[in-house]
Amino acid sequence: MNPLFSVVIPLYNKELVVKRAIDSVLNQTEENFEIIIVNDGSTDKSQDEVEKINSKRINLIVQENQGASAARNKGIDHSKGKYVAFLDGDDVWKPNHLQLQKKLIEKFPDCGLYATAHEIHLKNGKTKCLEFGVKNGFEGIIDRFFKHSVYYRMPVCASSVVVPKYVFCRVGNFDTDYIAAEDLDMWYRIALKYEVAFSNNVTAIYKQDNDQVERLSIFKNKLNRPKVNETYIQRLARKKTEYFLKDYIKDVDLYITNHLLSSSLNKFLKNSSNVEKFRQFKERVKYVKRLEIKNIHILQIILIKICLKILRKLKYK
Repeated sequence: MNPLFSVVIPLYNKELVVKRAIDSVLNQTEENFEIIIVNDGSTDKSQDEVEKINSKRINLIVQENQGASAARNKGIDHSKGKYVAFLDGDDVWKPNHLQLQKKLIEKFPDCGLYATAHEIHLKNGKTKCLEFGVKNGFEGIIDRFFKHSVYYRMPVCASSVVVPKYVFCRVGNFDTDYIAAEDLDMWYRIALKYEVAFSNNVTAIYKQDNDQVERLSIFKNKLNRPKVNETYIQRLARKKTEYFLKDYIKDVDLYITNHLLSSSLNKFLKNSSNVEKFRQFKERVKYVKRLEIKNIHILQIILIKICLKILRKLKYK
């Protein structure tokens, strides 16, 4: 009999903390699950730590390093559960996480994404509690998900979600071309087609470590300073984008800042052909414009118009 949940854990160089993550799954009050760990080419002893754990629930898959998206996709492909839950190798769940997810599924069976509240454990040992724009104890569907994310913190993180497996057949798997924010891209694609159910009860804990901070810093540098040849067109695009990122990155929805701007620059500016870069950049703008205009914040509209203005400057139609 297939399990209700398949827990997918992408793993890369987490030998000191991966056991903590796995134990938090094995200690769940809801026991109808399997664990799929995808070792994404770790160069430390992460795999040894996994193999020390004696549990028939664990299915360890080893692949060459391809990134978090490819690792999650591999886990999805090997999953047997009706629902796929995700947990990063350095994060943890509280014992009632899957139980609460099951409750959400039973109450809202037609949603495409289920999430619970999460908190952040900082490097200094302090806990950062987050506000998600709903009442304490809220359990329900996030009304107008994209607009909600403009004014409040994004209610979804990579270690707090469950997705019905059939949803991936419709929206596709994680995009392996992303340098970062690949999880956000997935949640947004799902939210374009399905409602999102959310419980404002903390069951997932995001662990901040040095590796995460370093990778975010690198990502930010790449985002603000794309390494491209100094042609007039590229200088124009870089100047425009950096200006509006600097002014609005703290105010606009993650949908625009991460999905449109960061994905466009990080994913596409590394291509060899300038024409191809901005052809795909234009496709990203079209993708965002499929959202209902009433769900888009005024600053988002400004950013979209700026992107289109850049394209007109390039005389690319």
